[in-house]
Amino acid sequence: MSAPTQIQSDLDVKGCRAQLYLNDIPVMLLDPRGMGGQRVASEQLIVPGKNRLELLVEPGLTPSTARTGARHLEKPTEGDNPFASAKTVRFTIDMLPGEKDSLPSIEAPAVVAEAKWEWPPRVPDESGKAVIRFPQSVITEIDLGPGRGRWRWQDAPPLVLDDALREEVNRFLDEFDAAFRTSRVDVLWELSRQQGEDMQRCYSGLTEDFLRADLARVVAFYGRSAEPAFPRVPDRADFHLAAGDRLLNVVDTDWVPSYRLRDPDDGSEVGVPMFLARVDGNLRIVR
Repeated sequence: MSAPTQIQSDLDVKGCRAQLYLNDIPVMLLDPRGMGGQRVASEQLIVPGKNRLELLVEPGLTPSTARTGARHLEKPTEGDNPFASAKTVRFTIDMLPGEKDSLPSIEAPAVVAEAKWEWPPRVPDESGKAVIRFPQSVITEIDLGPGRGRWRWQDAPPLVLDDALREEVNRFLDEFDAAFRTSRVDVLWELSRQQGEDMQRCYSGLTEDFLRADLARVVAFYGRSAEPAFPRVPDRADFHLAAGDRLLNVVDTDWVPSYRLRDPDDGSEVGVPMFLARVDGNLRIVR
């Protein structure tokens, strides 16, 4: 029997902002002023058959304008040439022989898909400046086989981002917030059950009991604060659709998730990523 594998996504940047998408789902954004590289577990974003990895360089200034916010930027005249790289990598995870409960041995990852971008040679325009129009997209596709099977959100009805849907999303967030503030773990689980069930398909060892207990621990930790969540700012909301309009990313104009918890130790904001889909007629967290 072959050892289990997991897919993760890598993003590396230097001298530019870049965003990684997997199957039209925004996974992460990096700015050269912060971390130069990041790796994110992505098994739950892989679909059966053909998968699409996209590197979006210098996206628009807000999530909803990531693809459409056109800008013209001049190539730096000093320092290293800006570049960005997006990868999906596969890890093989194996337990030590004869030790069922031992820590897993993880082999070096194998790159299964990669998209690279670097600033082309400096060719000045009529004004003497080397200007390029952004955002720029690099896409690669690869067939990853059956994966974990077809996800329920893939067959969810497409969403239309109108005022009615925005109001419905805000009602969902109100329900989620009320449950979090009153430690209603049962309600929070129902609102995110589909995500929990999918995570169990992705990662061996995860069970519903474990995920419920983990959710309870999170609620208890942030419940140490008198106000565990920050008030939402409606004018800052920048909800946008993804994955063929079947998912809605609950995010603000500053690229931080709209629902933000308050760290009880230092008071800092901790965004709670949410991708919603319509499941059995209701909006639910699926990623």
